[in-house]
This record gives sequence, C-alpha cells and structure tokens, in this order.
Amino acid sequence: MKKKIKSVDYKIVKGTYLLGTGREQNSYEFKIFKGHPDFEKIQVDSVCWSYYQTADVITTIPALIRVEKIYQNQEAIKINNRLEYKNGYPLVLIAKVLEDFDYRLLEYIYATNTRYESEVSRFNMVEEKRNVTIPPIELSEKYKLYIEIKKMKQEGMSMRAIAKNKGISRNTVAKYLNSAPSDFIKLAHKTQLSEYREYILSCLYKNPQISAKKIFDQLEKSKKVELNFGKRAFEKYVRYLREKHKIKK
Repeated sequence: MKKKIKSVDYKIVKGTYLLGTGREQNSYEFKIFKGHPDFEKIQVDSVCWSYYQTADVITTIPALIRVEKIYQNQEAIKINNRLEYKNGYPLVLIAKVLEDFDYRLLEYIYATNTRYESEVSRFNMVEEKRNVTIPPIELSEKYKLYIEIKKMKQEGMSMRAIAKNKGISRNTVAKYLNSAPSDFIKLAHKTQLSEYREYILSCLYKNPQISAKKIFDQLEKSKKVELNFGKRAFEKYVRYLREKHKIKK
C-alpha cells in the first residue's frame, strides 16, 4: 500500500531577486497560501512581487523575484519547518504573480542603474549607489525573545523556568505569552539601522581597517543618545555594508 502524501495549504517558492545591478546570485524561499488568486498560476520562471530580504534581515521593501523551483506537500512541509524554525520568523510571502512580464523593463532598469553609477563616479560620492533596493531593517530583539519564549512554552517549560533561563520576571514571560504575534511583528521594523548608513560608510571609506565596535562607540558618543539596537545587530549591518560596497579591511 502506498503511503498517503499529506497535503498542505501552501507552496514553498524558491527564487532570486531581480535588482538594478542584475539578477542576484543568492536564492531565497518564499511562501504562497492556497486561496491566493495566483496560487495555481505560479510556476517556474514566473516573475513575482514580494519583499526584499538577505540572509540576516527582512524588509518591507517591494522587490521582484524570478521563480526557480516550487515545492508542495511533504517537501514544502520539510522546507517550511526547517527554515521558519531556524530563522525564528515566517517565510516572506508572495504578493503577486506578474503575468506576461515584459523583460525589456529589466533592461531599462539595468541601463538606468549603469548611468547612475557613472554619475556617482563623476561626483566621487561615497554614499550608497542607488538601485531598486533599500538597506534592510534588523529584526528587533523583543521579537526574537517573543519567538524563543513561545518555543520554550511549547516544549513544556514552566513560566518560572523560562523566566530564569532568560533572566526576566515571570510577569514579563506572562505578558509575552498572552500577546499576539502581530504585536511583536510590528516591533520587528522599528530598529532602523539604515538611518546611520551615511555615517557608517563615511567611517569605512575614511579608514577601511576600523572595527564595527569602534564605529558603534563613536556613533553612540557623537549622537549623545542611547541607540535602540545592540552591537551584534550593528556588526551585522556593518558587515552587510562592507560586502555591498566591497570595502575590505
């Protein structure tokens, strides 16, 4: 007797971003639920609207992707569980399949980006070369803590044990457990590291050997405010900017 394949109400889509500089090399996974108007339409080589992400961050910036593979049923369940458990947040969703996509549009985008790079070079600017994306936003520490607390509770840990493990009060644990995911997903986009992009880039271009810790300390001192993100998140963002602008130590 053949084993019955469990059916799920979503598909996992693997795709790459179509950026102003060309097709991005790294691929990412997305999700589309049954009931979406394009659930049956989506296929390999489809061009879709979704949101931009990297290996470390997600954003609410609309971006184009090209579908490489589509997974359903057992494969979809396996991929979904592995990635969402690892990331600590849901996979980015597909917003819309663009039927009869005109690839000449990408040619215009590439040509415009090349022209702008020329303009940037002419003015010898040290700020980010603009394309169809915007520097990402780090997920908040509160949202990460929310996911961890929920997971511990699902594994059978008591509120007392969770509070001791995380170094917080039982009242705080109860607050997190009684909150809806949407309350914390909103917080995921409040830590906007991108507002310090120009300052970070100026430091990197001036002294490529400078460490992320040094820039963080200088920034904290110069702004005379308490930054609303940690050093670990800041270091990831500095690493992202180094890779993006090819600034090596």
